[in-house]
Amino acid sequence: MITFYLTGHMTLGNRGCEAIVRSTLAILKQEFGEVRILVPSNDIERDVEQWKNHEMDGVFFTPIYNKFLSRLWGLVLLKFPKIGNKHFPLRIPSKLKKELSLVDAVLSIGGDNYTYECNYPVWITMMDHYAHKLNKPTFLWSASVGPFSKNPHVRDHMSVHLSKFSKIMVREGNSFEYLTKDLQLNNVVQTSDPAFHLKMMEVQLESFWPLPAKSGVLGFNISSLINKIKENRLDVISECVDFLTYCVKEKDFSIVLIPHVTPLDGSENNSDYFFMEELYKRLKIKLSNRISLCPDGYNAEQTKYIISKCRFLYAARTHATIASISLNIPTISIAYSQKAIGLNKDIFGHEDFVMGLDDLHMDAFKDKLSSLILNEEEVANYLAHRVPELKEAVSRSTNNMKKQLKVKLGKY
Repeated sequence: MITFYLTGHMTLGNRGCEAIVRSTLAILKQEFGEVRILVPSNDIERDVEQWKNHEMDGVFFTPIYNKFLSRLWGLVLLKFPKIGNKHFPLRIPSKLKKELSLVDAVLSIGGDNYTYECNYPVWITMMDHYAHKLNKPTFLWSASVGPFSKNPHVRDHMSVHLSKFSKIMVREGNSFEYLTKDLQLNNVVQTSDPAFHLKMMEVQLESFWPLPAKSGVLGFNISSLINKIKENRLDVISECVDFLTYCVKEKDFSIVLIPHVTPLDGSENNSDYFFMEELYKRLKIKLSNRISLCPDGYNAEQTKYIISKCRFLYAARTHATIASISLNIPTISIAYSQKAIGLNKDIFGHEDFVMGLDDLHMDAFKDKLSSLILNEEEVANYLAHRVPELKEAVSRSTNNMKKQLKVKLGKY
């Protein structure tokens, strides 16, 4: 049985991270048969509660090492950019070294961990470096990467670091072009996000679902990251209130607010649920039972099932949009980073279904809804053809990884 170590994961409280882990497990099993994967976690007890049958599925949670110190080292590098050896200076912890020595390969499920332009993502590059030192086959798995153009020291270091991967598999064309043209790396292939393979788990909707409406249910997710990136947070909330009121009263939709990142410890930090609760309270007065707020305890597969009951979805969280697109649901991506733009360009060939942070106002919301309604059948039919291609791209990359491992390890 082959064993993988999945670096880059932190918590299942981010349903996008959970979607990547669950989908990656399924894809690996499809290609390799039964597998064993080690998944680092900063809250093992709560992650175990979130994935109760994890060991039966072949998933084993393990501690995250040197997280605080590695982030501190990243700040040191920013302050003193001329430091020559930028790798994390402490030796590999003995327990981690033992874990890594027993695995066959390391997958860095980076997602967008490699997209922060001005920072060194030391907590994850540290793990890559440890794996490289132990001569383990290391793959950057269906991630978005760069650009690092704002800081030439970060750019130069990341270029050398990324060149050491056995293969870099990026999930959208912007990353592929940046790595192959700007950084001139030759170990890069383009694939798609593994979460297109995510399965669904049925849940009972009666306790929170809004009243039926002639136009169906519109799903809506807005991220607390908007609060950090866009200064006028209350203005954004007000625009959302006006738009969703319009959807109910003028277009005869019902609304379900769907959180996709909710810390398992109940913290309000980076929680979609607490961020959208303010939106819900303001709308509940106006819309009564035509709006609901989805409870925050559902896992990624259950959340995808909830999304499947929506006619349209507006979402800021990338993997909420991937869930809906994989179900052929016309979707608007609220983009707070380049990854949503890149993914939409790869899927559709354009950015017509993307809203930037400057577009979060009533007129733009309404224009996008009109576009969804006008093009609904065409978009759904297009996705019915396109989504299998996206899934196949991931399967093809996994098969190529298997061939590389067979050469490297002499088995599988």
